[in-house]
Amino acid sequence: MVADKTNRQPAAKSKTSSIAGPSPSKQWSERVFLSYSPVWIAVLAAIVKLKLYESFTAETYLFVGVATAAPCVLIPLLCDLLWTTPDSGRPLFERHWFKVNLWIAIVGYIGNHFYTHYFYQVLGMRYTVPTDGWTINGVPVCMYLLTHPYFCSYHSVTTQILRAIRYKTPAIWRTGVLCAAITGIAYITAFMETYTISGFPHYTYPDWTLMLTVGSAFYAMLFLATFPLFARLDECSLFDPIETPSRASPLSQTMLDAFAAAMIAFCLFDVWRLAVGPFVSFPAPVVNVDVPSVPFAQ
Repeated sequence: MVADKTNRQPAAKSKTSSIAGPSPSKQWSERVFLSYSPVWIAVLAAIVKLKLYESFTAETYLFVGVATAAPCVLIPLLCDLLWTTPDSGRPLFERHWFKVNLWIAIVGYIGNHFYTHYFYQVLGMRYTVPTDGWTINGVPVCMYLLTHPYFCSYHSVTTQILRAIRYKTPAIWRTGVLCAAITGIAYITAFMETYTISGFPHYTYPDWTLMLTVGSAFYAMLFLATFPLFARLDECSLFDPIETPSRASPLSQTMLDAFAAAMIAFCLFDVWRLAVGPFVSFPAPVVNVDVPSVPFAQ
């Protein structure tokens, strides 16, 4: 009876604390990623604002990618080793921050490996950073790495927002409000990334206005798939009744959810490609890549 009461406690949390995660491990993980976010944002902002990229080589871009992605793993790991945290003493695979990194790594890799070619062919986007052959499927390796801190921050923030909406919205309106919130946050996230990266000259596209408006809607389809599935990691679904107790996600379920989100996004991108078509009259040339395209994106 005591164990059952403990498991169900998160469902009874007050509305004032509804932004906090249902378990100490998840709360700790979210704080870590949110605390690190200003650091990597400041680093990348300085690179663009001060035009440090003008002297960057392929190796420099790789270094920046590793330097910004690695702390997502190293910070919580070192904290667990050096201080007492909610995850101290727990098996590595059961720690929420480990599952987050695994989840984001899966979606981030699939996104760069496959989805980038939709951006090449549908939006006419291309990367012109020096690579010296450091590419995977026509995408600079540094982009795979840089995706990781971006997505860790995006999904940590969004999960807290959606959790608060879930607890504060009356049951009769909850599903509709959550769907609207996911859609709105997905578009805002895509729009803000597109806008803030516009000062980086090695990320190019034929039409700035079209990329910022319609292109953001295209990009937002990825987050329509990932935000709700990520939010249920070590928690119940956003669409479950408030009384539903949270549950820990086994590593296998963590991976399955990540692959499921990636496949949903894959389908959405391809439906757009077939139904709407490209934004440019002909595929834009892809610069500094090993392969010009992949068959499904032509």
